[in-house]
Amino acid sequence: MSETPSPEPGIDAEIAALCARLAEASGARRLELLIGLGAAQYQRALSGLDAPDAAGRLAAAIETQRQTLDLAPADHPRRGDVLWRLGNLHAIRFAVLGGADADRDITIELFQEYLRLPEGFPDDVPTVGVWLGILLMSRALRVPLTIGGKVPDAVDFLPLMTGFQLSDDGERDLQSAIALFERFADADVDPLLRRMATAQHAMSMLLRTFNQPAEDGADMNHALALLGRASAELTADEAKLDLTDPVAWAAFTHQGR
Repeated sequence: MSETPSPEPGIDAEIAALCARLAEASGARRLELLIGLGAAQYQRALSGLDAPDAAGRLAAAIETQRQTLDLAPADHPRRGDVLWRLGNLHAIRFAVLGGADADRDITIELFQEYLRLPEGFPDDVPTVGVWLGILLMSRALRVPLTIGGKVPDAVDFLPLMTGFQLSDDGERDLQSAIALFERFADADVDPLLRRMATAQHAMSMLLRTFNQPAEDGADMNHALALLGRASAELTADEAKLDLTDPVAWAAFTHQGR
């Protein structure tokens, strides 16, 4: 595993100072301080994913982000920041630390709300959208987000699809995932995101083909064409993001925001 980045100098002192101020704060001032504390704890958590207290760091950051979300009204200008960070924290706990399925479900709900915001961060919408699609696929197939430390690809998924019957909830998750992958596979976004969207679009269409007759729009030739396109676009080094590498994950999810 790569060496994790060191926390910003004084981050522990900053967190302690913010906690002290929170003890005396209320109303709008308390919300402001919670947002600052959440940002500091978020950085500390991402900087220590391979530290002995990684689970504790994540838990503390999640608790602060949850308190902030509970206080922030729906139209608060920083609500998108909180949704982003809280969703990432739950996703990281699920994918990197082997968290419970509840972490995946919470991430899905948070990212869905993020994408419904009237004004978000344009650079982050594709990241949220693609990872939301992957999480929905994982839930539809009832498999972990990663297999052997990697986002599942055709080799991983195809044996699972054979004879697999989606539940009603799984079918809804699959349709939502397909819509997200279609949206970003041809979009002007980060090349890695676009390649991931293309590959996952192919996988989701194959699963749909295995579960629906051709007259309902699930055509095997179309799914195989998508798979061929995905294979052509994905390189050996970039085909899958290594979610077990905290440096790669933190950089990819814009930890500095």
